Amino acid sequence: MNKKLLKTLATATLLLATAGCAVGPNYKRPLVEVPTNFRAEPASSSASGANTGETAAILGDEQWVEIFEDASLQQFVRKALRNNLDLRTAAQRVLEAQAQVGITRSQQLPS
Repeated sequence: MNKKLLKTLATATLLLATAGCAVGPNYKRPLVEVPTNFRAEPASSSASGANTGETAAILGDEQWVEIFEDASLQQFVRKALRNNLDLRTAAQRVLEAQAQVGITRSQQLPS
């Protein structure tokens, strides 16, 4: 191709790409309602827990398998965790690394 034509195409492409980034002069940011707390209130300040004497469950403290209330889904999750060979391999590698750390630290002690 001709160098002049190539420069013209590159300039046109650049101009089109930068024109696509403009949002316009009358753009207004949409209002987004943000919650006051991230997950849940602490149990001591929870209104429902203070009235009934129960502590409110925080989602992060729950067993993630038990969050799903469908019994068949819980069964599938438990079966997947039982049969997940990659997870078992990773757990064995963690135990192996812990044992190796113990062996390495034991060499620092007098014999």
